[in-house]
Amino acid sequence: MFIEIETVGFGPNVGREIHINIDSGTSHITLSPHLSSSSHLMQIASPSRIIEFSNLIPARLDEVDDPRTMAIGVSKISVAAPGLSNAVWDGTPTFIDLANPAHDQLDFVGFHSRESWGIWSETDPCHVILPFSVHGDCEIQFFAQGFGENNGTPLTVSLGQSSAQFVLEQEPQQFIFRFKTEEPTHLLRISGFTSNSTRSRPGTRSMGIGIHRLQVTLPPDGALVAAKTKNRRAIISALVPKQRKKNTPRVVKTPSIETSGFTTVAVFNETSNSNQWRDVVSAFLWTFRENPEATW
Repeated sequence: MFIEIETVGFGPNVGREIHINIDSGTSHITLSPHLSSSSHLMQIASPSRIIEFSNLIPARLDEVDDPRTMAIGVSKISVAAPGLSNAVWDGTPTFIDLANPAHDQLDFVGFHSRESWGIWSETDPCHVILPFSVHGDCEIQFFAQGFGENNGTPLTVSLGQSSAQFVLEQEPQQFIFRFKTEEPTHLLRISGFTSNSTRSRPGTRSMGIGIHRLQVTLPPDGALVAAKTKNRRAIISALVPKQRKKNTPRVVKTPSIETSGFTTVAVFNETSNSNQWRDVVSAFLWTFRENPEATW
């Protein structure tokens, strides 16, 4: 389930990490001196009607005659079920450009509102919900940048029980991760962020990672979808010594090559605003980096 909550901290609880529990589901929030919203993805094993806040320090208003102790203020809570589709990824390369309004297949938890170039994360951790469940081998690429203290800090990206680490920079760059999930999952989890805003001023945003584009493909040696192969004669090398008799008729063979795997194609014209060409080139280069038997 998703829970979105608007909170404010009091006294020594400002800047303190507060635990949120609903049955077996857990999350945390760092309290601000001003009202701020946070989104949380929680997995609940048993039905429950109780939201528990812990790790609080009760404090009093010493300057006024008020017998109350206070720690956390809650102004709004909303609960929703994730919109997980029944679709299962079949290995077809899927490219999503967040700068394209028509590409709306992804859902985000713990992010700010989407902008014209992409989207900034707000909380730690944050989640990207894929439009299908992934099971087995896959390769996820995203083009992203970091904000503030998160640049140079090791972060963790997870898909199911499979995870990897990466380091953001201020300038956008391409990241490629290989995952192998044991159970079907829709959720890509990113964690390890440093808070970049103490929210000392109302409206100040806390940001971690900015994602521009995301792509899901098979790894070069993936086996989710059987690759089509054809038996072809090998290319005749021009360097092979000619060992033919003078009167032997020359047989011209058509150059060909034996390949297996998948092909990525992008079509562009003079009015195209797509950034797919970056991903095509990146995939091309990474194939040669990871697979010494790659052909071109």
